[in-house]
Amino acid sequence: MSGRGWGVVALLLGCLLLTAAVVLGHGGADEQRNVPEQEALLIEWKSSVADMVRQHRYREAVSMLRNYLRHAPRDRGMRRLLGKVLYETRRYAEARDVCYVALLHDPDDHVARNNLGVVLAAQDRLPEALRELREAFAGSGQELFIGANLAKVYELAGDPRSAGEVWQVLSGTVRDGEADIPEDALILDNATAGVKP
Repeated sequence: MSGRGWGVVALLLGCLLLTAAVVLGHGGADEQRNVPEQEALLIEWKSSVADMVRQHRYREAVSMLRNYLRHAPRDRGMRRLLGKVLYETRRYAEARDVCYVALLHDPDDHVARNNLGVVLAAQDRLPEALRELREAFAGSGQELFIGANLAKVYELAGDPRSAGEVWQVLSGTVRDGEADIPEDALILDNATAGVKP
């Protein structure tokens, strides 16, 4: 399909999503009967966006995610996914802003705080990244993926002792098969750490 064809598909999916968001956002009796259908449309739309990301069709994914978030600004998963796409395309300032907005909506969202720390590390803003990652790690109950990011940033900041302490804590908490990483969480890639936009 051509770029224009995908644009039409994106527009149609956006319209479906807007309709689903409006209907799901209201609780009238007639609308409640169609909730399963609306939820199915929303799931299909989210799947389409995820497919775009996997296919590296980032421009379309960003456009659809931004459109969706205009109508459903409190959807944590979609906001995190937008931040992840922006991060992966090295649009760090935009990704950082998305993380800040996510934290405005939910200051206790440790995945969004982790993502902010990773984005800040990619911008070589290591003291700020460490602050965010320490808070995310403490607030998450010492999630493995957040601790790994924290240890990596300590290493980048030239503090191997603190990195070793985090790795030590993590070694005592990991059990087989327990490394669940949310799909919308960022993992610090040493290749992008310290790369300014």
